[in-house]
Amino acid sequence: AQLRGQLLQILEAEPNQQLRRKVSDCVQSLANQIVEIEEGQNPTNLKEWPELMPCLFRIICDGSKDSTLRADCLWIVKELTCSVWQMLLVNSSQTFQVLQTCLADPAQTVKAEAAALLCSFVDDIPSKEGRKPFQPLIPEVTSVMAQLASNPEPKELNTVLQALQSTTETADFFKQHIASHLIPVLENIAMNHPDESARKYAFEVIVSFMESKPKMMLKVPDYIQKALSLCVTFMMQLNEDMATWMQQDDEDDED
Repeated sequence: AQLRGQLLQILEAEPNQQLRRKVSDCVQSLANQIVEIEEGQNPTNLKEWPELMPCLFRIICDGSKDSTLRADCLWIVKELTCSVWQMLLVNSSQTFQVLQTCLADPAQTVKAEAAALLCSFVDDIPSKEGRKPFQPLIPEVTSVMAQLASNPEPKELNTVLQALQSTTETADFFKQHIASHLIPVLENIAMNHPDESARKYAFEVIVSFMESKPKMMLKVPDYIQKALSLCVTFMMQLNEDMATWMQQDDEDDED
């Protein structure tokens, strides 16, 4: 108990971002090892570490705290969703409010981690009924993605795109908003973002939705056509890259 308390104190007090991320990793790793919520249980807190979630949410909701610290705490919660989703679901009103507030936060890193947390959380909720209360946040998630995409630095955007790599649950969660909100943002990123990794991740999200829910995606207007168009675009870029590499090899041989 003393070690757990010290970890939380260090997490909140450590000013160095790299060191704090290591502490964050220790916190989530320890919590994932000791927290065990049995099937059918819906606790309002974690009996194995009762101070953990109140501490994390207190920091996350404190706008006076450093934004990178708040983002680190959101990252910890995201890494814990596989172990604590029942608790987050029981406290759904509080969870919703925290996510909504963070998605509207001025700091891009907080917005990104909040969007990634939502994606991870709904992926762990096994029922449609459990996921449904959080669907009103989808337009805010896609708005955050569009805002992050306007920044040529891709770190925060890639955080969200990697979290969006679809499973059946994630695709089902976004079902009613794919055509209206999700695909326009993803298509724009995949086609126009200056960073290659961001373009690739956006394309992978589009493909993962088709793989996880093919019948559903066939019913989404223009989804297949846009996905195929992106496939052709990426193949043409690959051909151009190969031609450039071959030309460079030929020039190196001549030298």
